[in-house]
Amino acid sequence: IAKFTKINEFSIIYSFGFKGLHPAKEHKYMISSLSINFDRQFNYKSRFGLGLDLFKDNSRKEYLKEEGIEKPVTKDLFYAGSHLSYDFVFGKTNFTIQLGAYFWQKSKFFESTYNRFGIKYYFSEHLLANLTLKTHWASADFIEWGLGFRF
Repeated sequence: IAKFTKINEFSIIYSFGFKGLHPAKEHKYMISSLSINFDRQFNYKSRFGLGLDLFKDNSRKEYLKEEGIEKPVTKDLFYAGSHLSYDFVFGKTNFTIQLGAYFWQKSKFFESTYNRFGIKYYFSEHLLANLTLKTHWASADFIEWGLGFRF
């Protein structure tokens, strides 16, 4: 086996998903996220990284209505966090686990931490697809479908 050369990677991933509210309601709300990541692959199977996430959650409109705010401003729907990640590399497929913490949210709706569990698939040297489940500990938030670019 050839000696492994450590690899640095930057990626930008845009993801979206749909979320229902509890208790179950018919309407689904779109959620989108933008992640900027730095990863370093240390051997053939392990990649560690860190990143920044920006989320837009349209379901927050309903939460704000319950708090008496009828017309929320757009910035009320955004929140941001940072994460640490570990990827198990298996050819063009990565199995990813992330632990993140929110550092900015106008109105506090969630715990201060979040997790992601999922799969990344690299179509080419620069293009990737992303499928993850975003959770708040044992409570699933939504499934993210995404596309990304790495360099």
